[in-house]
Amino acid sequence: MTIQEAIKEAHDCAKEKGFYNPPPTVPAILALINTELSEAIQADRNEIKSNAALPYDNIIGESAFKTLYEIHVKDTLEDELAGACIRIFDLAGYLGIELWNPPTNLNELDIPGNIMEAMSSIGIAYIDYNNLATIRLCLSNAMGTIFAISKKLDFDLWAHIEAAMRYNRLREFKHGKKY
Repeated sequence: MTIQEAIKEAHDCAKEKGFYNPPPTVPAILALINTELSEAIQADRNEIKSNAALPYDNIIGESAFKTLYEIHVKDTLEDELAGACIRIFDLAGYLGIELWNPPTNLNELDIPGNIMEAMSSIGIAYIDYNNLATIRLCLSNAMGTIFAISKKLDFDLWAHIEAAMRYNRLREFKHGKKY
């Protein structure tokens, strides 16, 4: 899956699941990205890591996939980082912008500090959310930081993104939430 394919899939799924009825504001979506990142910090603090052998492509039945995902992946550090990327992709789709593939190197692995770096990029996007160039740069930088974390932790973030997208397609309207 390419970044542009992920953008289309994430945004299409969000629309199908009712997240654009009514359409959210850009600041609201940015807040939800940072919520996913905060949940990733909590998962790390609580040492909640995925023990799944992703991808789950060989699991054909959707019910079996959903059950395995909920047991082995949901709410883990990997899942929350994937969720943040999916929300970044969704916002890019909503705004009709392409993201670029930023460098994925970290000098030092400091998960809360590294995640705060991604959150700071999202915060800068909020300050200038009417400027698409700023949003594109900030979303790309946040995504790059998330991918750098996954690289340092040696897990396949794309596999988690694809599994989370598959899981999201199986969830209820607005994932059972208000927004």
